[in-house]
Amino acid sequence: MSFWIDFELLALVGFFLFVLIVIINQRKNVEFKYGIVLLKYKRVCKKIESFIEKNKKILTVFGYLSIAISLSLGVFGFFYILSCAIFSQACFAIVLPTAAGYQIPGPVVSVPLLMWLTILPVLLIPHEFSHALYSLYSKIKIKSYGLVFLFLLPIGAFVDPDMKRFKKLELKKKLFILSIGSFSNFLTFLLLLLLLYLLNSIVVVKIDYDVIEGSPAFKVNLSGAIERVNNIRINNLIELIKILNQTKPNQTIMVETENGVFEVKLSEHENIRGRGFLGITNITQKLEYDFFGFRFPVGWEVKYLIFLATISLGVAMVNMLPLKPLDGGLVLEEILKKLLGSEKAKQLISYISLFVVGILLYNLYLTTKFGFPFKFF
Repeated sequence: MSFWIDFELLALVGFFLFVLIVIINQRKNVEFKYGIVLLKYKRVCKKIESFIEKNKKILTVFGYLSIAISLSLGVFGFFYILSCAIFSQACFAIVLPTAAGYQIPGPVVSVPLLMWLTILPVLLIPHEFSHALYSLYSKIKIKSYGLVFLFLLPIGAFVDPDMKRFKKLELKKKLFILSIGSFSNFLTFLLLLLLLYLLNSIVVVKIDYDVIEGSPAFKVNLSGAIERVNNIRINNLIELIKILNQTKPNQTIMVETENGVFEVKLSEHENIRGRGFLGITNITQKLEYDFFGFRFPVGWEVKYLIFLATISLGVAMVNMLPLKPLDGGLVLEEILKKLLGSEKAKQLISYISLFVVGILLYNLYLTTKFGFPFKFF
């Protein structure tokens, strides 16, 4: 652990030194305000414009596809967080970088800073590049584009199109530009799933967890990886959650683990009336490769790819929620403008955005209270 922390510290110092050199070297393109550093560029590669001219038909097809997929992601994401709020289940968290193994308290999934620095480009480059590509496709000038830093820490990227020309576009092209970012993240998710598949099949061999103090699981000293519940084989985390969601208060269940069989009388879930409560959290799955019957431990690379795929899909869905200034909120506003007129659309999207913010805040409260149910690292 000490070696890893020393290596991590050395790597981070080297990275921040590199960023500092780049910023100093590109100081003519740098804007600084209240700790936020914008590294801005204005020149657009002529090869991109040439690519657009040669592939307009393909880009048009992808534009329509992006609208359909991204709107579907937004609808699914909205009903997902709404159902979590209704049934008081923690399912939403903020992802933040950390170092030296420190776990940030609250509704946060802490990601090692070195990993964060590799995740950001995978999320941001396809998203922002696709926005720029479809802006140019729609004959909109890109005023500037670049990277966003908090001092020396990269936190985002941006594309700044000519909004005056954007407002004059037909609805179809507006939706192309707004929806293509999430569609790019969704395509990244699919590519990562394909990569995981090519690594051969992965099987769950162990389900671990933490026991909540004072809970039914705590009272019977539940321990060891869960293998069966009520004599039903548990093959993965989803199967375990599905079975537990079907339980009732005061129901007695048999939990078979690697340490033995435990008879547990469930209490009532604090926030879900009529639902049984076992009292386990931070549930994790130990994974192994299955290569023609031979088992090999899954290393950090697969966990990294699984997390990267998960966060790519999460970013795609959250970005398409009906909430301004996210792309999903802007898409809904443009559609409402077409149906109701500008003033009514702006008023309605404001109310919808407030409602979505309320749902997200309640979801964060649930995660703070119960902990995020999935543990990646």
